[in-house]
Amino acid sequence: MTIHEVGLDGFWIHRLLEANGVESHVVDPASIAVPRRHRRAKTDAIDGETLLRTLMAWQRGEPRVCAMTVPPSPSEEDRRRISRERATLLQERIRHTNRIRGLLFGQGITNYNPLHKNRRECLEELRTGDGRSMPAHLKSEILREIDRLELVIRQIGEVEAERDEMVTVRLAHLPIGTHDSMAATCRFSAPELIAELYRDFFKPGPETSPG
Repeated sequence: MTIHEVGLDGFWIHRLLEANGVESHVVDPASIAVPRRHRRAKTDAIDGETLLRTLMAWQRGEPRVCAMTVPPSPSEEDRRRISRERATLLQERIRHTNRIRGLLFGQGITNYNPLHKNRRECLEELRTGDGRSMPAHLKSEILREIDRLELVIRQIGEVEAERDEMVTVRLAHLPIGTHDSMAATCRFSAPELIAELYRDFFKPGPETSPG
């Protein structure tokens, strides 16, 4: 019997152990109670001892020991990649837009929106704070940044289309009226609502203690 924390390794270790006859449990590390004296000290020995004690207590059926997760299937784990990739791309879009705005701010230009559909045409019309045309090398740098920004924007659209198609198929099996009732109480846009419905209705529940 083994126990390990949810982490960047994903769930392939759990599946490998189970396939070889080893009972494996995956725990949410944030749910493990840590003794006060161990909160600052963190070593492999302390972590291993804590996990072992947690597993023993969980096997005895002690309440509120930890929250064991139900590892997703390979296909479920793969579907999660879409929302994670979208979040990464959104952060990249923010970095590119902030970079462009920062470059322009150094020339006294504050009225440029990198996300405007006519971003390239608008760039040609800009003048510096002291009335000069855009410096040539700065303009070239911003255009290359716009190239990267537009790539990210295109990839966001592709990911969102893939997400919406995947989730809409699954939501077709929900009871009639569920979409309307959720939409009336949620603050999400339509695509975000679809993803939120998916998380609410299709996420796995916690693993129950044997006790």
